[in-house]
Amino acid sequence: KDVKKIMQSENYSYSFDTKLDPSSNNTSERHVLKNSGKYHAVGADGGATGKGADLLIVDDFFKNRSEAESETTRHKRWESFTQDFLSRCAPVHIVLVLNTRWHVEDISGNILKRNNPNHKDYNAEFPKFRDLHFKALKDDGTYLFPERFSETWYKSMFASLGAYGVASLMQGEPTLRGGNMFQVEGVQIVEEMPNNLMFVRYWDLASTEKERISPDPDWTQGALVAYSENAEGLPQLFIKDLQGCQAEAPARNALIQRTASMDGSEVWQGVESVAGFKDSYTTLKSILKGKSIVHKGLVKGDKIVRASVLEPLFESGNIFMMKGAWNEELINELRQFPACVHDDRVDAVSGGYSMAKERYESADQLGGKLGRGAV
Repeated sequence: KDVKKIMQSENYSYSFDTKLDPSSNNTSERHVLKNSGKYHAVGADGGATGKGADLLIVDDFFKNRSEAESETTRHKRWESFTQDFLSRCAPVHIVLVLNTRWHVEDISGNILKRNNPNHKDYNAEFPKFRDLHFKALKDDGTYLFPERFSETWYKSMFASLGAYGVASLMQGEPTLRGGNMFQVEGVQIVEEMPNNLMFVRYWDLASTEKERISPDPDWTQGALVAYSENAEGLPQLFIKDLQGCQAEAPARNALIQRTASMDGSEVWQGVESVAGFKDSYTTLKSILKGKSIVHKGLVKGDKIVRASVLEPLFESGNIFMMKGAWNEELINELRQFPACVHDDRVDAVSGGYSMAKERYESADQLGGKLGRGAV
């Protein structure tokens, strides 16, 4: 529809002689009047069969971080690009690849290493591309697009995204994840929490038999957390308590019931409820019947992707923990993540962050300003 609107505009007709064929009214295919030219719009995973290309424009093959972090999706997109699209190009053609650099092995990354004579994957026969690289913060210290985005906006983005996000989304220079995702040195241990925070308790259950009976079984962990924003609008996470056990279902359920009673009915209780974890929600709902309302944690992406939202908070020193005996174990697990033996505490905290943020935002939508006990 945008293509049609542009080609029918006065500015377009002033610059070009071409007009749309009025009989061509399919939004995914436009024909030019009295000409053989046509335009096709197709999805990343197919629809190119039988369609040739003199000009091929590939725009953002990954829609978000979760897709780009998935090795399966990256492989699928690369095969689609090479097998389904490059193979459709005319003998003389132009290919434009426009993309956010989510990952070192995204479409651009795979092209660059095949074009680089010093890389082990160099292929002299692979099509040659010219690399146009636009950094948000340029080498001379100025910003890329000040006509639209202010310096304050850029600084806010750099502070919010964290080093890993900035490298890919802002600078177009993605890096591979390693251990030590979180700068735990910035965690602030406090004696008390601000008033008016809305807390949630998010449970990561060791629910399968394999998780419970191994020589070093996974933990069931429940993190009591709240989300808020400071005066600059930056997110903050408050971790008030952590309860956990390595136990079979009866002892685990008893811990959850005691903890929910201690929290009180005003605290949301939540648990992951997707794919193989739907039984976790059913279990929690059953054992807390009459005590608390249980909320579903509809998480997306693997645990590294889910935990990555916490990175900028650690870097900016906006993680606050209530002083307690559990602090050291949680900080040690955060320090080692994602290479730690057990990551149940991190899963509980990252799941709690998403649920607490959802609760905070839903309160704002209802017109209230509760939960703004930021420091």
